[in-house]
Amino acid sequence: MPVTQCFLALGICSSMRKELNLGGITAAVKKVITTLVSLLSAVFVSILSLKTAVASRADALGLRSVRFAINSVVPVIGSSISEGLLSIQSYSILIKTSVGVVGIIAVAAIFLPAITEASL
Repeated sequence: MPVTQCFLALGICSSMRKELNLGGITAAVKKVITTLVSLLSAVFVSILSLKTAVASRADALGLRSVRFAINSVVPVIGSSISEGLLSIQSYSILIKTSVGVVGIIAVAAIFLPAITEASL
């Protein structure tokens, strides 16, 4: 922010006093600011993408572990329950990408009474 304010001050001074010849300095500062913002944006997007990919893999690994545990613990219908878990995860991803957090809250509010009744 201070660099941008300095650039603004140089631009104002350059437009008020042509004999100062600040056009070259303002062009150089503009180029530096543009390059720096582009570089920082690229680094930010790269880190965010990497973080998202790692979180996605960790979620998939956790889901596999839960499915394996259900298949091992529940003898007859364990595979059916684990497939249902996989379906729930797939549908939640679909809802999240299409309508976001509001959709997830709405679906949870709709099914929460049935889930609590079934678990009691």
